[in-house]
Amino acid sequence: MIEDPDSPPEPMEEDQPESGSSLILEPCLVCGQPAKGLHFQLNACRACAAFFRRSVKSTTFYRCQKGTGNCDVTLKIPGKPLCRYCRLKKCVRIGMKIENAEAKNISDEIKEEKETTTITMPMNKPGDFKNVYEAVQNIYTKNIPPPLELGANMTLRLSAHMAAFLDFTRPKGAVINFTDYSSICKHTFFEKYLIQLAELTMHFDYFGQLSFKERFLLYKHFWGVFHQIERMYMTIEFFGDDINDGRMLVDNMHSVDSNNINFNVPGRTPGQQETINNFLEPLKEKMQSLTTPMKRLRMTLFELCYVSQIILWSCFEIDELSPSTHSLADTIISKASDELHEYYVREMRISNYAPRQASLLKIINVSEFIVRDKRDLRTVNKIFNIIDVHFPDNDLT
Repeated sequence: MIEDPDSPPEPMEEDQPESGSSLILEPCLVCGQPAKGLHFQLNACRACAAFFRRSVKSTTFYRCQKGTGNCDVTLKIPGKPLCRYCRLKKCVRIGMKIENAEAKNISDEIKEEKETTTITMPMNKPGDFKNVYEAVQNIYTKNIPPPLELGANMTLRLSAHMAAFLDFTRPKGAVINFTDYSSICKHTFFEKYLIQLAELTMHFDYFGQLSFKERFLLYKHFWGVFHQIERMYMTIEFFGDDINDGRMLVDNMHSVDSNNINFNVPGRTPGQQETINNFLEPLKEKMQSLTTPMKRLRMTLFELCYVSQIILWSCFEIDELSPSTHSLADTIISKASDELHEYYVREMRISNYAPRQASLLKIINVSEFIVRDKRDLRTVNKIFNIIDVHFPDNDLT
């Protein structure tokens, strides 16, 4: 169902201080109205908290009133409802959590102090993935209840968690550009990335109900392809969509420019260097075949969530999964495709969206080829020690 732009305004149930109280209320981070206490561990008024809860459980797609996606939801005009699209977008941006929105009683989320969830990063040497492997194992020992609203839009549900993950990967300031390929993997960001990504997968509908073994099999199948697409998605957000710009984010502090990168590795013989070039140059070309279509497409957050579900659940090659899990994967892919259809038709208003959806699937396919090439590169790395980093074959790859 799509929002009626002429629908009556939603009541703004403002939080008011008790009579005679001198309490100074903090403003709601969404609408700017006074907020008494915390909702979803944030300064938010009851009206915005209730709106977020209804929106998450609803199958309605909102449209921006102005078509810009940038309405000022703190500006109240008598008789006119707030833009629901921009209001929900702001709820997600300030960090309202989907799992809290599914709680039965909104008063349960009103707390005196904010709570934060952090992931403890094991102290280990850069490139030593043993502790990362153990951290991912610990995450996958958790049991997650099934979704409360089985008919709700699972792609929309995932988008809030994806937005939080992207906030972790997003640069917080200026980035330093690498020119030496051998230095690219000497940072701990990638180790933290793998752990955060494992946490994210637990918020994919039905993933948390699988056995530990099946979760881990799907994660190993998922992370490499997703990593390629997410890095390019964040690169486009940060640097823009100029096709001639060869910069790509490596982590949240560094980038590499494919137009100006030195593949020469110090201390290697001419024969070893030739082998290195023979592997890295074709990989560079394949990366360009991913970069160009993604910059032309300008993938949205909803599309990224759709692509992520397709990558995770396209698991027909994993024989170790049970028949019931294969059947579940087919069902989820079908449902995700239906949700993408609704998104294109109702929100983006694209009648002939087949070329755009085909581009998404092509991007997945190219990313899979890049991951295979990188596996070959790791095999060569064992022989020639191109990069001073170890990727365990039997753990995460």
